[in-house]
Amino acid sequence: MPESPPRVRWEDIAMAAARQIRSQGIARVDLDEIAASLEVPPEAVAYWFRDETELLISIMQIRQRWFLDQADARLAAVPDHVGKVKALIDLCVADYDVTYWIELWKLSLRNERARSARQTLRGNYRDLFARVIRAGQRSGAFAEVSPDQVALVLVSLVVGLSVEVTVGGADRAERMNTVLTEASERLLGVEFD
Repeated sequence: MPESPPRVRWEDIAMAAARQIRSQGIARVDLDEIAASLEVPPEAVAYWFRDETELLISIMQIRQRWFLDQADARLAAVPDHVGKVKALIDLCVADYDVTYWIELWKLSLRNERARSARQTLRGNYRDLFARVIRAGQRSGAFAEVSPDQVALVLVSLVVGLSVEVTVGGADRAERMNTVLTEASERLLGVEFD
């Protein structure tokens, strides 16, 4: 008879792990502590996740799904392509906290699964920016530049500035918005209202 799944949802485990990672970092995450915080046996956590790396990758995938869903909704509500880029910048600034990214980067130095997940996740953000830029170019709204190169620059700026805001305080988010807006205007040959 197959083993039945434990009476804990993987989403609950991921959220408990997210709290633990945020408070003490990935290096101190303990699957047994997560199980204890959920009042389930350690085997219940092990059923869903084999280790801390897998947990962090799942958290990052959940966060990215949320971000991409938010981006799709915001972009659908904006009729012009210039406004779509600005809406995407505003969403990046609103979601500036890269605590989990920092933990994933640390793991990526020595862990192939983390490195592969980081590349996939970052590629999804670049693809989103490039897709918006390509659509704007087809409509004549943006300069003829390489969408992939501009997306790489913008995502790199988002990452670097997000680290600054994450470790330096939310009061720096306005500066992040200004830098991203000005860079986008120069790279795409547009002016945001």
